[in-house]
Amino acid sequence: VKYMFRESLPLAKTKFGAYIEDKTNFIKIPHAKKQLEVLTSLIKSTFDAYGSVGIFDPEKLASVDFLNHPDELVQLVMETNETESVDLLKMKEVTKNWMQYMITRNFPPLTPHHTQAFTMLMMSRFYADYLKELNELRDADGGGQKSSGGGLFGFFSRPKLELRAFIAQMATGEGKSIVIAMLAVFMIQLHGLKVHVLENNEGLLDRDFATYEPFFQAFGIKCGIDPLDPEAQVVYCLKARINNLFMRKMLEGKLDEVLGQTVIIVDEVDDLVVNENPNTNYVKEDAQRTPDLRKCFAALTQDAFMMPKGVLDERMWEQARKAVKEAEARVEGKDYRIVEENGQKVGVILVDGVIPKVRRTAMWIAYINYKLSKTEPIAESPFATVCTPYVFNKYRGIFGLSGSVGGQAELNYLASTYGAVKFEVPRFLDTCTGDARKVVVNHGVELMGNEAAMIARVVQLCLQWVRKVPILVITSGADELLKVHRAVRECNGIVAEEVQRFSLFDEQGRSLKSEWETLTADATKRLGGPSDNRCRVTVTDRFGGRGHDYQVMDKIANANGGMLVIATSVPDEREWIQWRGRTARQDRPGQYQVILNRQAPPFSDHSGLAEQLVGLRTPDEKLSRLLEVADENIGATLKRYELDQELGELVNEMTEAYFKMHPRNFDETWPSPEHREHDVLLRALFEQVQNTKACTVKEFQKMAKDKLGIALSDDSGGWQLSSLWRPKRQAELYGAAGTSGAQQS
Repeated sequence: VKYMFRESLPLAKTKFGAYIEDKTNFIKIPHAKKQLEVLTSLIKSTFDAYGSVGIFDPEKLASVDFLNHPDELVQLVMETNETESVDLLKMKEVTKNWMQYMITRNFPPLTPHHTQAFTMLMMSRFYADYLKELNELRDADGGGQKSSGGGLFGFFSRPKLELRAFIAQMATGEGKSIVIAMLAVFMIQLHGLKVHVLENNEGLLDRDFATYEPFFQAFGIKCGIDPLDPEAQVVYCLKARINNLFMRKMLEGKLDEVLGQTVIIVDEVDDLVVNENPNTNYVKEDAQRTPDLRKCFAALTQDAFMMPKGVLDERMWEQARKAVKEAEARVEGKDYRIVEENGQKVGVILVDGVIPKVRRTAMWIAYINYKLSKTEPIAESPFATVCTPYVFNKYRGIFGLSGSVGGQAELNYLASTYGAVKFEVPRFLDTCTGDARKVVVNHGVELMGNEAAMIARVVQLCLQWVRKVPILVITSGADELLKVHRAVRECNGIVAEEVQRFSLFDEQGRSLKSEWETLTADATKRLGGPSDNRCRVTVTDRFGGRGHDYQVMDKIANANGGMLVIATSVPDEREWIQWRGRTARQDRPGQYQVILNRQAPPFSDHSGLAEQLVGLRTPDEKLSRLLEVADENIGATLKRYELDQELGELVNEMTEAYFKMHPRNFDETWPSPEHREHDVLLRALFEQVQNTKACTVKEFQKMAKDKLGIALSDDSGGWQLSSLWRPKRQAELYGAAGTSGAQQS
């Protein structure tokens, strides 16, 4: 409401146009000439569609008392003329339904910002102008995987940048969620597609689904949270649900029928930039081997030395003994975590100290769970390999919104893997007259001698600021969260009950999901009376550092600089933008301070880095250097997994081809009674690849052809059109196709 009369359409057009006019924006962009050409065309078509007035005539706004008579603003929006484009008419319909929904919730019926409308229209035009025809050619050819190694195009088409994705870098707090919802309506009603919205965490999923389901209902669009629901036209989901859908439809031989008619909208590009092993080996209960494993585990819990009677496969006894030794060597809190699910304690494998979005499984964790709660073990064997980029590239189109795309390495990866065009969306307040944006204050980057000194300094800062502003402490992980939370609670001068723990799980491993909304709302409330008023301290980890809206409405806090974010580590730029974005939201002030442990990464693995920082003059210079180091690590990680991804895409292609030849229901016994002869061969192939120290692409092609009779897309034994442009595959891949099986979703 405050900026209704200050938002300027001419200024918004100027800011959007300035991005493509400033050639420095394209210095680090891969395929800069092509990206500039695409963005120039999209911005022009968006401006043409939006017209010179936009959603409503701003000159008429002054005569509308929309706060007391909100329907008058709705009527103003719905005024049309003959020259308005199809896109603008649909935009007005979207706006009308959004406003009416806001009225039912007793909120002012505000229209989308020009920045939000422009971004959504650019994405819609990107599909219409660049993806629609390409996908129709692909359909006519009978389908085909659009892998990062090379796509399937028309005979005379050979673009240098194989356009498949549009990434909008949109600052935190700028309204990504409404852009996603509007784009979903356009994709469904203008292009006849379905939409998957990939959320970054469960809290965001619950919030956005609850907010936008009634909005979609106004269009007669069914919104859901289960991708397997055939009636749902737009689905909000997490990565594990998408993998589950992918797996089920691949086994049914119907993958293209589903994902080929669906676009995916990714809320944060973190799920696209795969800076971990991109390949997951999926396993299922092996009906042939499970009886043997149960006998082996039962004997081993009794310290048996001899293989029990009735075990048919001696190899299972050896594997079970090895699993027991490995389980005894694994460290709780480092290799696995015990959580409580459905009233039962469960051991969960950790990856880089956190529970991964797609849970891992292994025989050693099965033994731990067998001892923990007598969970009946099942023998698992590989039946499919899924490569993350392969999954995303099966969609009709990819759209991403992100607070930050990242550095050079991420830009190169997005362009080469997904054919992504990147655009940086101007901030809303920059499209308003006057100067309303507040500066985020960096109070310093401090290096402490050890962990204890770092925690003591964090506690000192909390005590210093707790009466002035709300405090959000973002720790580096679960162990540090526990230590910092306890230390702050024990500080004299801070009320222990007013120090919150905000994380996925509590100290006992129980989910805190039911408390997330309350914790977020309470984080910024002022407490006490005139003589002892104070704020809360919220201690979190990466979970609380992104996607949660900490609204600081307190005048005293904003007068004191806004919420203080204290970070005990500096992640890569994409993550850091999110952390910093928890403060100074919209037009409110913000501040942060970084307190680091010299004995922890990145100092422990970058000799001389601490001395470099001491030699830099300003906090911003120190922070920039730390972000450079983090981004260098990202680049090295992406490079390290380059060959894994290359082979993984090929293995995934083979997996899909196999199940097209031998389709079945996902829940069928493995190996399938109907296809047992071939399933045993597939199982043997996966185990051979996993046990091979080094596997080249050519070697895998030969394995697939010899064992299963499957000729892959660039097998030299058969010529295909896509072979014209597919680059030669590289040499050797170690640790082929991932190193651990993923738990069935």
